[in-house]
Amino acid sequence: MSETGIRELFSELGQKSRLEAADANLTTPDAMGTVLARYLEEFEVVTDLQYFHAHARGPHNKSLDIVAVGEDDADASLSIVIAKVMPEFDTSLTRTEINRITSGALDYVQLSLDGWLQGRLDESSTEYDLAAYFADRLSRENFEKIRVFVVTNGRLSSGVKSIPSGKLNEIPVSFQVWDLARLHKAISSPDGMEPVVIDLSGLPGGGVAFVEGGVADESGTTTYLFTLPGQTLASIYDEFGSRVLESNVRGFLSVRGAVNRGIQWTLETDPDLFLAFNNGLTTTATGVSIRRVGGKLVLRSLDGWQIVNGGQTTASMWYFLNRIKKRNPELAKNLDRVFIQVKLVVVSKQSALHLVPLIAKYANSQNKVSVSDLFSNSPFHQALDDVSKRVLAPAVDGSQYETHWFYERARGAYDNQRARLAGRKLRQFDLEHPKDQRFEKLDVARVANIWSGAPHIVSKGAQSSFVHFSKEVGTKYDNSTSDVNSEYFKQLVAQLIISRDARRVVLDAPWYSTGYLANIVAYGVSKLVHDVANTPGAGGLDFDRVWRDQKTPAELLAALDVACEAALRHLTDENRPQSNVTQWAKQEQSWKQFRDQRLTYPDSLNNVVVSAGTNKRRRKSAAKEQQVENELLDYVAATRLPVTRWRQLLQHDETAHVLTDTERGIVTLLANSNPINENQWVALSRGLTRLKKQGIWT
Repeated sequence: MSETGIRELFSELGQKSRLEAADANLTTPDAMGTVLARYLEEFEVVTDLQYFHAHARGPHNKSLDIVAVGEDDADASLSIVIAKVMPEFDTSLTRTEINRITSGALDYVQLSLDGWLQGRLDESSTEYDLAAYFADRLSRENFEKIRVFVVTNGRLSSGVKSIPSGKLNEIPVSFQVWDLARLHKAISSPDGMEPVVIDLSGLPGGGVAFVEGGVADESGTTTYLFTLPGQTLASIYDEFGSRVLESNVRGFLSVRGAVNRGIQWTLETDPDLFLAFNNGLTTTATGVSIRRVGGKLVLRSLDGWQIVNGGQTTASMWYFLNRIKKRNPELAKNLDRVFIQVKLVVVSKQSALHLVPLIAKYANSQNKVSVSDLFSNSPFHQALDDVSKRVLAPAVDGSQYETHWFYERARGAYDNQRARLAGRKLRQFDLEHPKDQRFEKLDVARVANIWSGAPHIVSKGAQSSFVHFSKEVGTKYDNSTSDVNSEYFKQLVAQLIISRDARRVVLDAPWYSTGYLANIVAYGVSKLVHDVANTPGAGGLDFDRVWRDQKTPAELLAALDVACEAALRHLTDENRPQSNVTQWAKQEQSWKQFRDQRLTYPDSLNNVVVSAGTNKRRRKSAAKEQQVENELLDYVAATRLPVTRWRQLLQHDETAHVLTDTERGIVTLLANSNPINENQWVALSRGLTRLKKQGIWT
């Protein structure tokens, strides 16, 4: 592990926290807590964090500090993030300090459940809201585990080898420390995550016997087939939780909704038949350890293990173990008689980012809920990536060059592209791709949900927001992406600019102090968009102007100030039906109540609203331009195909008879390396479309 890299990370964290402090009106320590906690979200260790930065005092003036909390439906866990900020590099985090801050966090929870904290806190404070959150959620939800994460910009003391688990109100509590070294290791990994490593060496026989189902080929994959004991699978899920589920599949799994009654019945009554009844798991790994034990080869460990199909089986197995052992420990032993068949596809670390989502996609292709829309290589995301590379943003503020808004379709794409450049080319890239003009899938989902009138979904957190958006996008764009054109892209960027500027409006407003920033912005922008859309004759906000100026007009900022202030009043209204503000913000009832309120905006808002007719003309023109552009791009791509593809097509059509005589003539030209013109391509494309529908041409 590079000592220089760790030192650089310490400096980078300091710089990021100072920027975050200025941007979000936070103290520097609180900003550092946000920066560190976001890494946990990036690594998919936690999901949908709600940031509180709560600092309270318990009995005997004990410090009770919590950065953020989050819930994971995939394993029914509650995550609590606390931070220890170190002023200097190489400062150690000791066991004594860990015990102090973790006990403070758990006391915060317990004192909230007892009502002790609420009686001593200002009801308008985020500390009170967090206490109300714990009292509400822990009384209404059956959490199976509480996970406490300690994040720090220091180093974990070498004397701390492990932290014993505990309990709070009979709920198991586990502890993890993420220090500089652990963060650096995860950031430096090929996929930017801490890999899940499964140790199977403790099983009878020193590992798992297997059959090699496929030899590594040009794709660099090898397939193994084996069975896992039910107890082992349940224990793995208990330790790692939803981290063992491939990220795109995880979004669809809720352990409370995924517990299959048939699986539960089989586990209780016929555990020996589980292997016969269940389809098993499809999994991936980036590496395996194989040893010869007792004359046979066994799998000893799996690196980067991910379940891409079979999440419901896994969650149900774990659910059975946790539920049954509480009321009938003897019945829990049924898992010793249960075995699950597993297909393991081992891929290289270099190809994992590309192949694992594809394996997940095809493994789940027969499910009633298609997840293809979630993947970064889905038609929508590919189309958005393509158009982002073609469309240039106008030069503004005296600049002499145009720029790109960089769509980061895959995690780390921006940094990876920069890393391949140096000198003049790197400087040119930075000029054309400013850091503040990069955005990712979660940003697209957030603004799409805000504009579609779903701020309550956005308030549930980034992952929930993305899943909601993906379901909509899959239905709309999987068959055709012609609407993902330059006009769509410019409108999307305008929406990103408006939502970012709305955040600054709130932070700078005299009526705002702290807390609920993301909720206020989502509700405020959604409300303004809704009100404009329901104004007679109005076609929406003037996205062309925002795109042209690359900033939100002053008239629109003034209207956003009105809407966002009203959002704060609504969310914190003392007569709200749910005491916890962040939970209230997640309810559709909350949005509907706010949506139907009457607000008075400045008259100048009319200056940034375009008519319905103008909007319609712009959309029609953009769609036509995109169609022409798509045909041209397809034509260029077709002329670059090897002649063998066209010859194979001719051979296939001799029996299929899908192409017309004219179309066959054009294919014959291509098969003989003769050029064709655009008109001939248009004629041929109709035949290729028919072939695509039959699965013959891709």
